[in-house]
Amino acid sequence: MPIDDVRFQSLLVRAARFREAVNALDGVSYPGVMGTINGRLRDRWHFPAPPAEQAELASQIIELLSNPRLSSRQADSLQRAFRGT
Repeated sequence: MPIDDVRFQSLLVRAARFREAVNALDGVSYPGVMGTINGRLRDRWHFPAPPAEQAELASQIIELLSNPRLSSRQADSLQRAFRGT
């Protein structure tokens, strides 16, 4: 059962804020954070580790985007909100 619309809207806001936080990272930190997020979401074992300061950010984003209670439509919308597409 998908989560209710009110809760889902709050997740969309969180995803957009995470996107802003990741986009604000410098050129050294950004690839590590995005590599970790993409690698863990796709169950890949070989991905660059983010700098220690950004590891928690990456973990929070992964937790948000991999919520098992989302419907397929909600999961797609949340991914788009995070990726800005």
